[in-house]
Amino acid sequence: MAAFTVELGSGRRVTVRPAPSDTLQSVVVTACKQLPNAKPAESYELVHKNSVLPLSTIVRLANLPQGATLELRLVSSATARAQASAVIKVALQIVGAGRIIDDFAPTATLWDVLVTAERRSSGTLNLTARFVAPEKTAAQSISRGMSGFLKDLYTSNMQSGSASNPAPSPAENDVIYQQPVVVLLNKEYATNDVLQATTLRSLGFTGGSLM
Repeated sequence: MAAFTVELGSGRRVTVRPAPSDTLQSVVVTACKQLPNAKPAESYELVHKNSVLPLSTIVRLANLPQGATLELRLVSSATARAQASAVIKVALQIVGAGRIIDDFAPTATLWDVLVTAERRSSGTLNLTARFVAPEKTAAQSISRGMSGFLKDLYTSNMQSGSASNPAPSPAENDVIYQQPVVVLLNKEYATNDVLQATTLRSLGFTGGSLM
């Protein structure tokens, strides 16, 4: 497991030990928890040897030496304005359904990506409001393979109910809500509340293309 020293300013520093599959954004989030009166994690950037690091990079691919010293720095006003107006191109490749490409703001959530994919499919995809009979498994009802930025999008028989998809009423007990699950960089986002709360910016993405 990697270990980095993160300088927080005013001579304060903390050691962060992210997993190899974590992103550099997770380092920012962990460091912010140790910073008194910290702003939201999205307000900070990581700097190594005067170079701003892309926070969406996985730790094991970041080419940082063990024990590297990183600086946690507030994003400048100019950078914040540029990030706010940035466009992220997301390509969603679903086996059996082709590729759906659209542009999103960094503030877009994973749920927004799924809903947009449904809309762009002209009604052929149902990723967020899928109900099946109890005996019909997820493997029988939808292809599980997906490649690209959002990979392995699939449905699974989970407990019904969420803020946006309430559990079926007693009269509808013969169906089960199939929870959409996004697997991104080896991490699952597996509830509607999480999908609706997780923005591309909170994952470290501030521009470019995500294929």
